[in-house]
Amino acid sequence: MTKKLFFIIFCWVSCAVAQQRPQFSHYMYNLSMLNPAYSNADKSVVEFGAFYRNQWSGITGSPKTGLLFGHGALNKNFEGGFSILYDNIGNDIQTTNATVDLSHVIKLQKELRLSVGIKTGISSYKAAFNTLTLASGLGGTDPLFKENINMADLVFGAGLFLFSKEFYIGLSSPNLIKSELYKNTLQSESRLENHYYATAGYVHEVHQNLKVKPSILVSYLENAPVSVDIAANVLINNKLELGLGYNFSNSLNALFKFNVSQNIALGYSYGKMFNSLGSLSNGSHEFFMLYNFRKERSSRCYYNRFF
Repeated sequence: MTKKLFFIIFCWVSCAVAQQRPQFSHYMYNLSMLNPAYSNADKSVVEFGAFYRNQWSGITGSPKTGLLFGHGALNKNFEGGFSILYDNIGNDIQTTNATVDLSHVIKLQKELRLSVGIKTGISSYKAAFNTLTLASGLGGTDPLFKENINMADLVFGAGLFLFSKEFYIGLSSPNLIKSELYKNTLQSESRLENHYYATAGYVHEVHQNLKVKPSILVSYLENAPVSVDIAANVLINNKLELGLGYNFSNSLNALFKFNVSQNIALGYSYGKMFNSLGSLSNGSHEFFMLYNFRKERSSRCYYNRFF
């Protein structure tokens, strides 16, 4: 299978059964990418994060994704953030999203809060179809693939995030605007569909130095099957976190996170698909770093955050 042929297969699989928007195994640590209403619990802390994911390593031209984000309080009731997402498939198909978030946090009870948020920004998509080579030897001369894509569009999303000391529940759509990517003279059409996410997590304290953290992410893309990710992490001494994640499309992930200090955390995951694609690849690798910048010591911290 050549590099160029892989691109064609990937595009068709993506449109038929998969998510058009990249996702991460450690989704519980970059929830603001999915939900603009995600809220920081400590008003004196600004959170920053960097993620890198190599999907299906070992296959030439496999997807590689990078994410940078930041989030913090603007005042007592409002929080804001930003994210830059870059997805690259063999240097021929590239997606870049640059967005900002604004959320309003409403106190419902002593430790129960509801955050309402919006996301806006710009998304760009580039595809060099005229460089693709099919198994037949055709590429840019094929009528279906002779036109490149180079477009940019606005992003507008919204979300809700209900959270307390022990749990969170979120509903969101990072982009409610449908964008037509491609339509040629043969009426072949491609567009970005709306994504909808439901997230939930719970922190169960077995004792002071041991916490169990189950979580779930349900993803719905119009005209595609529902995707479900579940994970269960164990936090030991508030330092070391180990876990397993499972996607019902038949993939398993091993999760690792280590708190280097009060401000810095490092993480890694390894994922493997149990199908024909998984047998062709060396698995998926994901790395991340989280950094918390403390503006000041504040008594307004709601509680220690474990998600």
